Amino acid sequence: MKFVSQTIQRDLQKNHPKVLERFYVGAKDRKYQFRERNPLSIDLWTKEVFMQN
Repeated sequence: MKFVSQTIQRDLQKNHPKVLERFYVGAKDRKYQFRERNPLSIDLWTKEVFMQN
């Protein structure tokens, strides 16, 4: 996810600087935020859980 966020940031800086401003958060550990901070994750312990839609 970090790679994708960095790629989005570089693209917006180069091609769409006004859009980049919408993602500014100015937090002490990051300047921009492109995704949810703590996304819900589901552990895939079994093949049956993994294969669910």
